[in-house]
Amino acid sequence: MHRPAPLFLLLACLSHAQEPTKPIGAISSGKPFTIDGASMSPTGASSYPVVPRDEIATQAPALFTTSDRNVVTFDADTKAKLDTVEANQTYIFLRQGGLAFDAKYSRLYICAGGSLFVPETLAKGAVRLAPNGTVSQSLTAGVFAEQGKRSCTDAGIGGFLSGVPGAAGAAIAPAPGGGGLSAGTLAKIAIGVGVGAALGISAFTSTSFPPNANPLPPSPSQP
Repeated sequence: MHRPAPLFLLLACLSHAQEPTKPIGAISSGKPFTIDGASMSPTGASSYPVVPRDEIATQAPALFTTSDRNVVTFDADTKAKLDTVEANQTYIFLRQGGLAFDAKYSRLYICAGGSLFVPETLAKGAVRLAPNGTVSQSLTAGVFAEQGKRSCTDAGIGGFLSGVPGAAGAAIAPAPGGGGLSAGTLAKIAIGVGVGAALGISAFTSTSFPPNANPLPPSPSQP
């Protein structure tokens, strides 16, 4: 005879289904910007949370701090999709514009012009996408774990095996639970990070190559 599920199980399932998507970071800017098309106004040191698969568009430089405390500074007039890959590491798909990165505590996964760039932990530099599709990348510290050798899209990374750049493996899909909260319902989170910090990143010398090119990785001795 079929027995109904205990009440506590039903309540637990209901609670889990209504659990909001966890933020993957927070973003702030000195001028209005958008998250999934909803306008966000600058309010001093306050930042707005970002959940997986959020689309952002900037008017001015914008400071994005990931949940694992890496720092990404988006250029003015940049559009990007923010997501995660395995182990909740940040995945950034650049639609236009560019960014500077400081991978303080973990790798970042950046897709630009259909090619994947993975700054190693402690690496600093930039990745930018020109209107003609040309990608420029640079380092001011550290190395790239992967540098334009793998294809990627706004849906994820192809042929990715966790922790082994260049190894064969099944494709990683975007983290589950995408879509998350509507940007209009997001509450402000004050994280005490000023936008001025976004402008303190060192200058760099850019190396350009066409989309899907396969440049050799930098030497470990490269500054």
